[in-house]
Amino acid sequence: MAKLRTFLNGFTRAGSAILGTISGASQFILVCMIFTQVLMRYVFKSSALFGVEEAELLPIFWIYFIGGALTSCEGSHIECSLVGLVFKNNKAAQNICNAIMFILYLFLSFIAIKYTWSHFAYLLKVHKYSVYYHIPVIVYEGTSFVGFLIMAVFSLRDALRFLTGLFTEPVEQEA
Repeated sequence: MAKLRTFLNGFTRAGSAILGTISGASQFILVCMIFTQVLMRYVFKSSALFGVEEAELLPIFWIYFIGGALTSCEGSHIECSLVGLVFKNNKAAQNICNAIMFILYLFLSFIAIKYTWSHFAYLLKVHKYSVYYHIPVIVYEGTSFVGFLIMAVFSLRDALRFLTGLFTEPVEQEA
């Protein structure tokens, strides 16, 4: 169990670092692109940036799907959980409910993967390119498949955490 815990902790740290870097770089690139577009349009009164909206799709897709994967990695989902209130002093029941929740996340991720894979395979087959900049469409539209795949991996990790009780902390008793 200790080796599995060490592996999962290292996997989470590495995943968080990589996904955070990709997401941060995508956000920076998008801000620079929008700033340049506004500067060109309103300060220099020029519309020389044809198709910049097309180029903005790349960081937008990466921010959305890699950001979702980063959220799964860090376990920082927005949630309204009543499990902690209902099973206040029963850590085993909390683990079971949380494991069921992450198994449902995993199931939904597999459904999303199934449908995004067909689109991903289509993009691999047709070699579609964007209109203005000839960016391979798979670079930004393929992130939906990659993002859901990463989310499924971290949902599996979280389900294993709660099923095995690897990362549970003792419930503090109220005085």
